[in-house]
Amino acid sequence: MTNAVPKPEAGSLPELVRRAALTYADQRALSCVLPNGWMASLTYAELDQMSDHMAAWFSRIAGVKRGDVVAIQAPNILSYPVVLLGALKAGAAVSGINPLYTPRETERQLEDCGAKVFVGFDVFGEMVDTVAASFPETPVLMLSASDGFSPFRRTVIDVLAKRVKRVVPPIRTLHTTFRDAVAQGRSLTPPDIDQALSGADPCFLAYSGGTTGVPKGVALTSEGLLTNVAQVQALSPEVLKKSGRNALLILPLYHMYGGFMLVTTLTTGGHLALAPSPRPLSNLKAGFEKVRPDVFPGVNTLFAGLL
Repeated sequence: MTNAVPKPEAGSLPELVRRAALTYADQRALSCVLPNGWMASLTYAELDQMSDHMAAWFSRIAGVKRGDVVAIQAPNILSYPVVLLGALKAGAAVSGINPLYTPRETERQLEDCGAKVFVGFDVFGEMVDTVAASFPETPVLMLSASDGFSPFRRTVIDVLAKRVKRVVPPIRTLHTTFRDAVAQGRSLTPPDIDQALSGADPCFLAYSGGTTGVPKGVALTSEGLLTNVAQVQALSPEVLKKSGRNALLILPLYHMYGGFMLVTTLTTGGHLALAPSPRPLSNLKAGFEKVRPDVFPGVNTLFAGLL
C-alpha cells in the first residue's frame, strides 16, 4: 500500500509565490550566473514584489485580462521568471517559445496561442522586428541579459553586447524594456491575486515537439502542476525538499522541465540559479563554482557532454 500524495498547500501559482515570500522572505530565490562569473540574485520578497510590479504593468498598461496569453521567447535570464510570475498574477497563461525558432515558427505559435503580449530578448532583435510586423497590435516587452544586475555591471554588459561584440542589434519595433515595465508597474496597484488564476485555470500553454506534425499547445493547470510537484517530492530524496538548497538550471524555462524546477523551488524555499548560455559547456564552469549546486537537473545528452 502506497502513501497518499499530500495535497498542495497553495491552490494556484500566484498564491504559491505569495506564500513563499511570507515564509522565505530574506532567502535567496533566484540568481543568474553569466559565463564570466558575474551573478545577480533576488530574494523571495524581492521576487514577489517585482512580479507584482510586472502584474500591474500587464493588467493596467498592456491590457492583459484573466484568460489571456503572454508569450515569452528568451533564454534563462533573471527577468524571465519575474515576467512569467507577473503574467500569472495578472490572470494570464504563459506560453514559452523556443528561442531557436525561426520567425515563421515563432509567428505560428503566437497566432495559435493568441498571445496578448509578446516578450522577446534583445539579442533576437532582428527576429522580433520581423515577427512584430505580423502582429502590429500586440505589445512587445523586451528582456536583456543585464536585467537584475547592479547599474555598473548592467552598463558593462550592455556596452559589450551592443558596441563591442555587437550581438544586440538596434530594435526598430516599438517596445517596453523590462526595467521600464517594472518602474511603471511600481506606481500602479497590482491586481488582486485572489481574482487571478484559480487552480483549475490554464497557467501554461506548453507546445509539443511536433513529431506528428506542427507543434500543438497543451494546457496545463496550476492544480495539475502543483499536484505533480507534490507527487515527485513524495518520492524524492530529501535534498529536493530541503529549504535553501541550491540548484543550477540550464534546462530552458520555456520547456516544462525547466518550469517544473521553478515551481519546485518555490514550494521548498530553494535557490534556483539560471545559466543563460550553456553552449559551449565550458560556460557552466562559473555556475558550478559560484553556486555549488546540491541539485543539477539534466538530460542524457547533457550529462554525456559534461563527461
